[in-house]
Amino acid sequence: MKGLLIKDYINIKSYLKLYLIMILIFSAITLLNKELSMVYGINIFITLMIVTTSFSFDTTSKWNEFILTTPIAKKDIVKGKYYLTLLVALVSLLLAFIIALIMNLTPFIVPTVHIMEIMLTLGIIFCITLIMMGVFFQLFSNLDQKKLD
Repeated sequence: MKGLLIKDYINIKSYLKLYLIMILIFSAITLLNKELSMVYGINIFITLMIVTTSFSFDTTSKWNEFILTTPIAKKDIVKGKYYLTLLVALVSLLLAFIIALIMNLTPFIVPTVHIMEIMLTLGIIFCITLIMMGVFFQLFSNLDQKKLD
């Protein structure tokens, strides 16, 4: 399992700078609009992008065909993708929370929002992200399975 996560990290590592730049751009837009909703939306967007990139790398390199020849169970491969999604969603949730807190500390830029409201909103966004990823996994797995058959 750890090896699957390390593989995904190595594949995604080259894009992390791009995602960080996107977070900074969306944070700047949030400051200009004086609205925290952009910070919440970027949470879902970044998680979807990173996991989609992981799936894309696997498909492009034909890793899916290779891994089936190893003794790793299909169940563990799927668990690895779910763990990747959970890890990325938690990290993006933490980043969104930090950005929202920083912006909340500057009431002259963004109107002050209660911390509990930020936490509740991010919790809901986290749940929506996980539901979207569950649906995405099913669609992607079905399409990938049809290619293999």
